[in-house]
Amino acid sequence: MTPYQRGKLAHDADTDNDPFEEVLVAHFLTGIVVSTPDVFLLARPVDSREDHMGFNDPFLTYDEPDTWHVYLGAGDLTKLADFFPYPLPTVSFVRKNSLHFYRLAPRSEIVNRIKRYGRKEETRSGATESESTRSNGAETTEQAGRSLEPTGETGCCR
Repeated sequence: MTPYQRGKLAHDADTDNDPFEEVLVAHFLTGIVVSTPDVFLLARPVDSREDHMGFNDPFLTYDEPDTWHVYLGAGDLTKLADFFPYPLPTVSFVRKNSLHFYRLAPRSEIVNRIKRYGRKEETRSGATESESTRSNGAETTEQAGRSLEPTGETGCCR
């Protein structure tokens, strides 16, 4: 099964979700859509200081985003940050009805941790959860070579 198929299956399993095709189109309009043999990603820039309920509305846009919100991700999730078109200090996602914020970490840290723990594929996005769930923006650096630090869970992020 491809990452796209796994992502669509995970999305469709939750009957409270909007139709997958509408969500896909919304992310084409307000965020990013990535589909490769290794990764499927629907994400958009959000403002962590705003009401978090809006994060799941893919048509909602923000004037001053500071976080990449991963609406849906499947496949090798350690590569997600490689696809963000510009740097933001944090990434967020919902897992088991709980919103999580993580800072972006240098890719070399991710690779070393994956090797150390023997995880090669389908590592869950996220990693160094910030002390507070919001960043002050001081971590914004060049995007090249940055990725998400794995938490050890596998599968889809939704």
